[in-house]
This record gives sequence, structure tokens and C-alpha cells, in this order.
Amino acid sequence: MTFSDYVNFLHGYCCDTETKTDDFMKKLVDEIMVVPLSAVDEQRNSDGDYNPLANLSANTLKSYYNGIRELPQKSAAWILARLDKEQFKDYLDSFQFSDDTASDICTKLKRMGIQAAPETVTETLTDWFVNILMFIADEKKFEITANNNLSDLRSVYFTGRKKELDKIDQLFKKGNKDAVSICQTVSGLGGIGKTQLAVQYAHRFCKNYINFIWFVVSESPTTVFNYFRDLANHFSLYVPDDCSPEDLQGIVRAWLSDNQYWLLIFDNLESYDTIKPYLPQKINGRIIITSRNTRIGYGEALELEVFDLDEAVKFIKRRLSENDSLKMEKYKFDDFNEQAPILAKRLGYLPLALEQAAAFIAEVKLTIADYIMKLDRNGLVVFDDEKSKAEFYTKAVHTTWAISFKNLELSAQYLMNLCAYMAPDKIPVSFFVEMRDKLPSPLKDDLADDDIKDRIVNGLRIFSLATGDAYFINIHRLVQEVVRKSHEVSGDEK
Repeated sequence: MTFSDYVNFLHGYCCDTETKTDDFMKKLVDEIMVVPLSAVDEQRNSDGDYNPLANLSANTLKSYYNGIRELPQKSAAWILARLDKEQFKDYLDSFQFSDDTASDICTKLKRMGIQAAPETVTETLTDWFVNILMFIADEKKFEITANNNLSDLRSVYFTGRKKELDKIDQLFKKGNKDAVSICQTVSGLGGIGKTQLAVQYAHRFCKNYINFIWFVVSESPTTVFNYFRDLANHFSLYVPDDCSPEDLQGIVRAWLSDNQYWLLIFDNLESYDTIKPYLPQKINGRIIITSRNTRIGYGEALELEVFDLDEAVKFIKRRLSENDSLKMEKYKFDDFNEQAPILAKRLGYLPLALEQAAAFIAEVKLTIADYIMKLDRNGLVVFDDEKSKAEFYTKAVHTTWAISFKNLELSAQYLMNLCAYMAPDKIPVSFFVEMRDKLPSPLKDDLADDDIKDRIVNGLRIFSLATGDAYFINIHRLVQEVVRKSHEVSGDEK
């Protein structure tokens, strides 16, 4: 909940809509300020600067009103230090809201997740404003709403991703009529941290979602049904025992339509059709989708990349530490600074692989150098060890990618098999076209047709097993290792 949300909400009740937004905001702050606290403040007041909004341009004030810019921390602190709650409540009482208006305000507040009664509505509005100012002034930590199901999902080792988190936040702040501000789809290679990014966003920006935050495992229609049924039960919505998917979809659509300031996270979604029946035509909240499929076709696309070197090393350090002090209580050797970057590069900066490696190192208490030797000697078999079990991931590296591999058509699987034995970056598609007579069917025949060839190459990208374009293929080195290992097990090296 933001300063913009508040002034927009209050504007329509405290004055007619013809009143200019900048005039309304200045008036609002004027009415809540008490006598200045010092002679310096007296001087500022006489200069017309006491109201921190007084000398700002109309365009700046409108940007605060529309949420394009946040009210500055210093301005919030200035207002908060001189705010008189009783005086502000008296100001709101002066509008003498009718019973119908008070009831209407309470109804709208309830849709935002704020409980209010008509007889105390001005007190609720006052407390709401104080809480917003306290949060902006950094004097109060905003707690995540109790209406969430994120317990045990947030990794205590989460590292970096500031650019991506800020990008999601900025896109969600776009105008309400802009479709991309409603939903964002995070795609990328399995194990790259899509789920953790979404969960971290929910916690870090929880002030924007005071009504509810709900995580929905979306791998199948059944899991989506079960998670939405839990949501309905949580809010004591009437759901009959023999409720059909169609019945529940109607209940959820109505509930989402009637409420605001909520966030839904659809995790590991394969098809938009799985969730579409649950969503109302007009979305009053925000949605994040995570998927290996880059062609969900709903919302703004955000393709997540692997860590950079600094993020990877910091993640390993955090994973080997007891808390954010990063003292590495779980690692007593002196080779960290030298060997951690080598390990990060060896694992291709992939968060899940780094998590499994650090878990093993912490449990067995061996040096990073010795772990790298074990990895070189045994390959990804080390990730099968129980001591390599990741704390905040549901699947190991190879299991994650095997699911995507099975979704590829046969020619794309053959192409992936061949790419596993080449340098990982900028593999030329033309090489396979020129050598197609030596390749197995159906790949040999499919590469002879430009349209089918493009579809096959694109298929690797759709399921986030590769990046690149129509001319070059890039594959993560660990994906290559998993594919090569599968050939050793099956004895099949097509």
C-alpha cells in the first residue's frame, strides 16, 4: 500500500473530482501538521516551506498522486514528525460522511484487506495514513499479510537478483490499464531460481499486497484446483463438498473480482489454459507466473539468467554461513577466495547446482578444491548423494531438466543429444544442416525443410533448455553433462 493509493482513495470522498490533485495533496498535508517543533521550523513556516509539498511543481505532485514516483523518505519523515492524529481525524470528520458513504468506504477497505466499521471509519483512515508514512520514513517494518501460504518456501540463502526484483516492481507500478502491469511471466532453465525470485518478490514488496498472497503449484489442473480450494477455505468461502472444477472457478473468479491488493504466484505453469478459467475478466491484483515454457503467452516476459560471478560467490558464502553476517561458520578452510570462483564457473553459475554443491561441502566438511576434484572425477553423480540435497528446491539438477527434455519432439531430442558433445556457446545450426545426410531420421529429413528446422531449434528455447536464435544454439554446460550421462546409462549415443 502506497501514498499514491491513499490519496487516490481519499480524494473522491473528501472533495469533488474537479479539485486539482496537487491542490488536494497540499491541503491534505496542511490539515495534519501541528505547530512547528522549533524556531527553525517557524522560520520555514513563514517562508512557506513548512509544508514539504508546498513548493513542489504541479507535475511532481501529480507524479506522487499517480504513483509514478514515491513520496520521498525525508518528506514522509517531516510530515510524520509533525502529524497530529486527532487533528487529522477531526479533519476527516468535518466532511460528515453519510451512513451510506461510510458503509461504502468500509466495503472498499474490506476489498483491500482492511477491516473497518462505519462508526470508526475516520479512525481507520487516520491509522492507515500513519502506517503508510511510517513505512516510507523507514520507521516501521511492513509485515507480510497473515493471508499467505508462503511458509517454508523462502530460501534463507537468497542472494542478489536486485535488478530483476526492481524490474518486476517497476512494471507492476505501470498504469492500471496497462496489461503488462497485471501479470509477469518469469521463464528460464530449470534450477535457475524462478520460484525463489517470485517468493522473494512477495516478501520484499509485501506492502503492496495487504489483502492476500497465494502460491499455487500449477503443474496440472488438479494441483491448481487444490490450491484454490485451500484459498477458498482460508477465507471461509462457501465451497460444497462435491464442488466441481467449474463451480470452484466461478467462486474464485468472483472473489478475485471483488477484492484488491492481492498477489497470485502460479509456479511451474506449462499452459495458460490451466489457470485461465479461474481469472476474472478485470484483474484487481497482480500475478507472477514461473515456467520453463517461454511461450505461455500471458503478461510481460522476463527471462531469468544464471548468477554473475559476484552473485555466485556470495551465494556460496551465504550457504556456508549461519546468518547474513557471512562468517562461514560451516567452512573452516582458507581456500575459499581462490576456489569459490573456480567452483562457480565449473557449475556454470547455476543457483540449484551451487546450492547442491554447497550443501555437500557443508555437510561433509571438505575443501572446495577437493569437491571440485570429486566433481571432475565422478561428474554429476555427486548430486545424487543425500548430502547434496537442496533445502529450498523440490528436484535435483538432472531431474529438473529431464522433464523438459521429455517434452521435446524426437528431432529436437536428437539435436540436443548432438549439442551435448560440442562447445556450449554459439553452436552453428548450419553445421547440422550441412551434415544432415550423416544424421538419423527424422532429424535428417526435418533439417532439409527450413520451417521445420526453425521449429526444432525453437523447441529447445521454448522449454528453456537452450538460448540463442535461428542461427546459433547456446546450452548450459551442466545440461550437456546431464545429457551425456544419460547416454552412458542407456548406452544410447544417437
